[in-house]
Amino acid sequence: MNLEENPITNPPPEIVEKGIEAIRNFFKQVDEQGKARLYEARLLLVGEPGAGKTTLLKKILNPDYPVPNEEEPTLGIEINSQWDFAYSHDKNITFKTNIWDFGGQPIQYMLHQYFLTSRSLYVLVSDDREQRTNFDYWFDIIKVLGEQSPVLVVLNEKKHRSISNFDYDKYNKRYGSSYDMEKRDVDFSINDGRFKALINKSQEMLSNLKHIGDELPRQWVPIRKELESIKDENQISISRYFDICRKNGIDQEPDMLTLCGYLTALGVVLHYKDDPTLEDTIFVNPYWIVDALYTAISDKTLEVNKGRFKKEWLFNLWEQKGYTYDERCKLLNLMLKDNFEICYRVAKEKGKKEEYMVPMLLPDVEPDYTPLPETNTLKFRFQYPFMPEGIISRLIVRLHEDIEKQSGQDLIWKKGFILNRQGIRARVAEERSEKGLQIIDIKVSGEEGRRRDFLVVIKNEIHNIHKKSFKDIDVEEMVPCTCSSCTKAEIPHYFEFSVLKRYLRANKNTITCHQSVEDVDIWKLIEEVVPREEARQGYQEYFREWGELAWGPRTQGRKPKKDIFSEPLPQKDGKIEQIKDIEDKIKKIQEQLRPEEDKKIVCDQMAERKADHSIWWLVGFSVAFLAVWAVLIFIVFDWNVMEP
Repeated sequence: MNLEENPITNPPPEIVEKGIEAIRNFFKQVDEQGKARLYEARLLLVGEPGAGKTTLLKKILNPDYPVPNEEEPTLGIEINSQWDFAYSHDKNITFKTNIWDFGGQPIQYMLHQYFLTSRSLYVLVSDDREQRTNFDYWFDIIKVLGEQSPVLVVLNEKKHRSISNFDYDKYNKRYGSSYDMEKRDVDFSINDGRFKALINKSQEMLSNLKHIGDELPRQWVPIRKELESIKDENQISISRYFDICRKNGIDQEPDMLTLCGYLTALGVVLHYKDDPTLEDTIFVNPYWIVDALYTAISDKTLEVNKGRFKKEWLFNLWEQKGYTYDERCKLLNLMLKDNFEICYRVAKEKGKKEEYMVPMLLPDVEPDYTPLPETNTLKFRFQYPFMPEGIISRLIVRLHEDIEKQSGQDLIWKKGFILNRQGIRARVAEERSEKGLQIIDIKVSGEEGRRRDFLVVIKNEIHNIHKKSFKDIDVEEMVPCTCSSCTKAEIPHYFEFSVLKRYLRANKNTITCHQSVEDVDIWKLIEEVVPREEARQGYQEYFREWGELAWGPRTQGRKPKKDIFSEPLPQKDGKIEQIKDIEDKIKKIQEQLRPEEDKKIVCDQMAERKADHSIWWLVGFSVAFLAVWAVLIFIVFDWNVMEP
C-alpha cells in the first residue's frame, strides 16, 4: 500500500481537524498544573402544576417537540442530563447541564428543602394566561435554599394569550440583593425568536454561575465516571467513596469532601454532609431516593387515610416501582426521625399491625381538648417573614413521643399539636400573628421551673431544624412582656430578642411595653427564657454572649478578675448532672450581669489600682529617701578620712 494512501499515517483532513479540536478542548479544561476546570451546572425547573415546566424541558432537548394541549403533571422530580451546549465564553468548551424538573403539587413542597440547592440556575415557569403562580413563595424559598443562585422567570403565554401582571420591578427590588433575576416571555407552541432568546439567556446565566471555571483535581473526572458506573447500587458508604478517591489519586479527606460537594451541587450524587445521621451515606443515584419519597407522599390513599399508613401498604407500593425488600427497609428508615423526618412510628397497640403517621397530611381542624390555662403560662414565639413548608410537621415527628392523648385520640393536627411530659403541658402551633406574620406559637403550663425546662426542649428542636435545613432563614425570637397587664392578658405584647440586645448595647436596662406603657426590666424578660434543662452544649456560649453585652458598655470592657464562663459545667457521663447546679451557675452569672454589681466591680478595680498606685508611690519615696541618706553618710565619712 502507498504510504500516502494509508488512512492511519495520512488521515483525511476532517479527521485531523476533529482530533485537533478534541485535544484543544482537553487542554482548555485541564491546565498545566494538572487541574480540571468545571464547566457543568444544574438547572432547576420550578413552578405550579400545569405551568409548562415539562414542556420547556422537552423543548430544550428537542426544539421541534410538538406542544400538546395538556402535559401529564410531573409527580416528584424528573432528572435529565442530556443538555450540552457551547460554553458562552469559549465556544470550544462543551458545557454540560443536568436538568431537574420539579413537580408543583403543594404536597411536594416539604421535600424542596432536601433537593433545592445552591450553585444552580432556577427557572421559574409561570402560566401567563391563568396567573396561578405563587411568586412570593417561590422567590422566598429560592432565597432561603438557593444561596444567591440566579432566577430566570419564564412567562408562558400558551396559545398567544397573555394577561401578564407579573411586576418584575417590584420583585427585583425586593430580592435583587439576594440573587440576580431575569424575565423572559415565550409561547412554546411556536418556534419564534422569543424561544431562541430564552435558550440563549439560559445558557448565558448557566455559564456565568460563580462556580463555573473553578479548578478541581484532574482526578475528579475518573472519580465521577466510576460513581456514575455504580448508579445501580443507589447508595454507598462514605468510606467506599473515600476508597474510590484514593484509588484515583486524591488522598486528603478535605479534598474528597470538596469534590463531593461539587457533585452534589451538580445533581450527580446526593450527600447531606451537614446532617449527622446521613453524612456517612452518598446517594449515587439521586432519582432512586427522590422517586421513592415523592411516590409515597403523593399517593391518594395516604391522603384519604389522613396521613396514617401501614408498613405493608408502603412496601407494596415501592415493590411495584421495583425496589427490593432491603431497599424498602432503608427508605422507610430515611423517612423517620433523625433523617428526613417525614413520618413517625405510631405507638403499636396489641394485636394491630405496625402503623406510621405523616403529619403534613393531617386534617387542618384542631381537635377538641382540655385547653391550657391562660394565666401562669410560659409563652414564646418564633416569627418568620417567610416560613418554609415542613417546619411544624418535622417538629411533630421530633417530639411525637410526648403527644398528649385524650379520649384515645392523639392531639395533633396539620399545623400543631399538644404535648404532655410528666404533667407539663404545651401547645405548639403554626399560626398568624396579630400583624399577619407567620409564627410558631408556644405555650407551656405547669410547675414553674419544669415548664421553663420544657420550653427550652421545644426551642432547641426548632433551632436544630433551622440549622439542619434552613441556614439562611430569617427568623425572630419573640419574648412576652412581663408587665402587670401582659401577665394577665391572653395575648401579651411580644418583644423582639434583637431589640432587647440593642437596648443593652445602648446601656438601657428597661423597655416600655406598647400595651400598658409600663417600663419593664429587660433582665427580667431574659430570665423568663433562660435555659435550665439538661443539655450537652450551649449554656456557656449563650451566657457568654449576654455577659459580653453587659460588661461592654457598663464597664468600658473591664471584666471581673475571674471569668466564670471558663469553668466547666458540672457533668456526669458527658451530660450536665443536676438542674440545681445549673441554677447556681445561672445565679452567679446573673450577679455579674446586674448594673449595681458591675459598678461595684469597676469601683473595686479602681480602688485596687489606686491602692496599688499608693504602694508604688510609697516604695519609690522610701527608696529615694534612703538613697539621699546614703549619699550624705558617704560624704561625711569621706570628709573625716581626708582630714589630717
